[in-house]
Amino acid sequence: MNNIILIIAVFCLTNCTSIKDDTLIDNQVNNSNINSLVDTKVPTDFNYATTKELSFIITSTNISQAITYKIYAHEFSGEKVVIGEGLSNAEGQLTLIKTVPSYIKTFTIEKYYKGSVFEEKIQSSSNNVYIGFDAFSKNIGLIESSNARINSVCSDQFYGVNSSSEVYIIDVDDSFSSTQAGSNISHSTFACGVDKTGGIIYYNNTNKLYKYIISSGTSSLVGTNGSVGWNYVKMAFHNESGRLFAGASNKLRIVNTSDYSIYRTMTVTGFNTTENAGGDLVFTSTGKLYNVSSSGLYLYTFNGDTTACTATRISSDNFPYTTTGIAVDRFDNLYITTNETTYSKIIKMDPSNGAYQEVKNLSFIVHDLGNYYCLNSELSTVDTDNDGVIDDLDKYPNDANKAYNTYSPSEIGYSSLAFEDLYPSVGDYDFNDIIINYRMNLISNSENKVVSIEAEYIFKYVQGTELTSGFGVQLPIHSDSITSVSGSFLTTGLITVDSKGLETGHSADTPVYIVFDNSYGMTVNSGTLLKSAPINISIDLSAHPIPQADLSDIPFNPFIFINKDRTLEVHLAGKNPTAKFDTNHRSSGEDVGTYKTSDGHPWAIHIPHLFHPSLDGVDITNTYNQFSNFASSGGSSDSDWFNDDTGHRNNDNIIIDTTN
Repeated sequence: MNNIILIIAVFCLTNCTSIKDDTLIDNQVNNSNINSLVDTKVPTDFNYATTKELSFIITSTNISQAITYKIYAHEFSGEKVVIGEGLSNAEGQLTLIKTVPSYIKTFTIEKYYKGSVFEEKIQSSSNNVYIGFDAFSKNIGLIESSNARINSVCSDQFYGVNSSSEVYIIDVDDSFSSTQAGSNISHSTFACGVDKTGGIIYYNNTNKLYKYIISSGTSSLVGTNGSVGWNYVKMAFHNESGRLFAGASNKLRIVNTSDYSIYRTMTVTGFNTTENAGGDLVFTSTGKLYNVSSSGLYLYTFNGDTTACTATRISSDNFPYTTTGIAVDRFDNLYITTNETTYSKIIKMDPSNGAYQEVKNLSFIVHDLGNYYCLNSELSTVDTDNDGVIDDLDKYPNDANKAYNTYSPSEIGYSSLAFEDLYPSVGDYDFNDIIINYRMNLISNSENKVVSIEAEYIFKYVQGTELTSGFGVQLPIHSDSITSVSGSFLTTGLITVDSKGLETGHSADTPVYIVFDNSYGMTVNSGTLLKSAPINISIDLSAHPIPQADLSDIPFNPFIFINKDRTLEVHLAGKNPTAKFDTNHRSSGEDVGTYKTSDGHPWAIHIPHLFHPSLDGVDITNTYNQFSNFASSGGSSDSDWFNDDTGHRNNDNIIIDTTN
C-alpha cells in the first residue's frame, strides 16, 4: 500500500473562525499590548508551523478490485478543496499521509467504484483519521469524466415475483422505483432466479420449472421433476456457469435449466434446519453465495468439487423480519425483501457484518427476488493506456506512466514563503523582503509513485527592499532518483549545475535545485508590490518513481541566499542549511543554530495561503493582529492568523495582492 503525502493550503478563506485562548500556558504571555514580534515570548521548541501531518486510513468492505479515492479538505466557508487521490489495493485499502493547514478539521472522501461515486464526511482532530466505506455509504451519483457526466448504459434492476403470478421491475438506480411487467408469469411462485445473459426469469411451481422471457413477457415449461417440490423456496442463478441453485431447509441442489434435471444435491452444514426457514439465495459478482433467513445472513462455501457446502453465520442476531427474497447490486450490496402481509419492505444489508437498514416500502408483495445488475463490461471501464485507472479517472488516459495530479496547495491556489534578508542580523520583521508564492503538482502513476514534480514559483517583494537574492530548494530524495531538472532562471554565473540540472557541491542524499540566482531585474510590474513572471520547474523522476511517502514535507527545504553570497542562506525555522552554507555566519549574528534568535524569532515563515504582506518596515504583528498569539501559544492558538476574519488584519498596514 502506497502513501500519498502533500501539503494543502486553502484559498478564498472568508468565514473562518479563530480559536482564542487567554489561558496562560508554559512560555506563553499576554500579548495584548505587544507592538513588535521582538516583544513576543515564544516557546523554545516552536518552529512557526502552520500545518500538521495526518494519516488517512481508508477502507472499504465488499470490494472486488482496486478503486480510486479522492480526499477533500473543507474551508471554513464550506468550499471543498481537492488535496489528493490515489488507487487502493485490491482489497480497497489505502493510507494517505497529508500535511494540512492546522485549522482544518473537516474532510470529505470520495470513493469511485463501478461507475458510481460514494461519499463519507468526517470531522477529526486526531492525527490518524479512519474512514470506512460500507454498504450504507452515501451514493452521490455517477462518475464524471473531465467533460460531462457519464450516462450509464445499464441500470441495476431487481425482479420481484409473487404467488399472484405478478412480475415487478424495481429500478435500484432510481430510488427503487417500480413498475409492473406488462405480462405476468404463467403460475404462482415463491422462488425465482434471473439469468442476466439470457434475459430469463426461472421460477418453479410444485414440481415444475418454468422460464419467463423478459423481453417478450412469455412463459414456457422447462421440465418436470418429481423430486423437486413446492418447498424449494430459495433460488439463485449462477451466470458464470449457467446453472440454477435451488434450496430449502438444509438442502441445496444444482439444477440443469434445460430440462430441470438435478446435477447435484448437497446437505448444508453449519445451521439447524429450523434456523433456515424461508429466505432466499444470491450470488455476488465475485461468486460468493449468500443465504438469508429468519436467523440472519449466512455465507455458503463449497469444497473443491462442489459436493459439500458449509454455512457460516455473519449476522450476530436473528433477523427481525420474515424474509422472502435477496438480491445484489453491482457493488455487491445485498437487498432483502420481507413479507408484511400485503406489501414488502426492501432492506439493505452489508454483507461484511449483516448490518441492515430499511430503504423502501413497496406497494406490493414480493415472494422472491432476483437481480439483473450491471456488469463491469457494461459500465464506463475504458482504460486506454491499460494502467489500471479508467479513463474517466485518469488525468493522463493515454500515458501509462501517469495517472493522478496531486496539487499543493491546490490546482489554482498558492502557498507562500516570506523571508527577512538581513540575516544573520535581526531584521524589522515585516517579512516582505523576499516572498515566494508556490504551487506544486506531484504527478503519480497508478502505483501512487511520483514520476514528475511540476512546480511554479513567483518571486515578490515590497518596494524598499535593497538586497538582491537567489532562491533554491533542497529535496528529500536521493539524486539517483532524479533524471533531470529544468526551468531554472540562472543569470549571474554564481551557480554551477550538473548534467541533470542539480546544483553541484551537494551530497547525493541532499540534492538541491536553484530556481533563480538573482532577483534583481526579475519583476515585470510597477507599484508597491513587485513580482516576477512565473518560473516553472520540472523535475523528472520517471526512471525511478518515488513513493509519495518520501515526498512528505512540501515545500521541502526552501531557502534564499542573500546579496549574491551563495554561502549566506536563510531557511525556515528548524530546517538545516545546505552544504554551501558558511557556519561562520551564525557566530557573527543572532542565529542560535536553528534559524531562530535566542528569543525564538525566525527569519522565514511558511503560510499555507496566498500571503498579503505588510507595508515596508511594518512589523508583522502590527499587520496580522493574531500573529503574536499564534507565536506565543506555540501554534495552539490562532493557527489561522493569516485569514481575513474580522479583527485578524490591520488593513491600514497591509498590501492586498489582487493579481497572481
